[in-house]
Amino acid sequence: MKYVLFGEFLMLFLNPWTTLAQDHLEPEVSIMYAATTSYDYCQNLNALFFAKTPSDYLARMFCRPGFNKPQWCVTVYKDKAQNCTVEYVAAETLIDQSKDSLRIKVNKATQPIDFETAQIVQAVFRRMLRGVRYSEREEEGGDGDEFSFSRNVWGWGGFERKPGDAPPGSEQGLINDPDEGSLTAKLVNIGEALKRFATAELEEKRNSIRTEIRLQAKELESKASLTPPPK
Repeated sequence: MKYVLFGEFLMLFLNPWTTLAQDHLEPEVSIMYAATTSYDYCQNLNALFFAKTPSDYLARMFCRPGFNKPQWCVTVYKDKAQNCTVEYVAAETLIDQSKDSLRIKVNKATQPIDFETAQIVQAVFRRMLRGVRYSEREEEGGDGDEFSFSRNVWGWGGFERKPGDAPPGSEQGLINDPDEGSLTAKLVNIGEALKRFATAELEEKRNSIRTEIRLQAKELESKASLTPPPK
């Protein structure tokens, strides 16, 4: 499964000038078209962010900020005992394709989150990811924030699965600078809230953010479609 993770992040950054989409995410670029610099870049990301993390997870948002700001990521994990956590990882400086990037320090913050909220988050991520498709808009350049969303849940062929477990699957999709009020912007807002949850020190603050996450996720799931609209 480490290869799945590496492939996911290799596909993530091969095309920084992503077509702007509104209410749907867009496909990742295939690993088959990797340039050497992109390959090295993604190797560095994988080594710094995910070398020692579980390869299966319920939901993840990876942010490549514009204007040479450092990358960061937030992930919802679940272990076999159905204990769930939210982990936030952020690089102190910008990671690039050079070997020097492997010396960059990353900071982490982790908080436990209840199983029900974790499942609500993965459900809305799955719904948005199942609607990934190409945009009909013309490509636009820029140096805005790019967000990659994914989930990677083992299927186990029905074995070791428990009632309420997330459906198995591995999906990826991205969006560049979503328009305010769009469904993709609302998905970014959930990722941002998960980041604030992981970094909140006070339990009272985390409880407030958790309520916000649940409300946002349920609202978005009710609006997002699993299938593209008819032409």
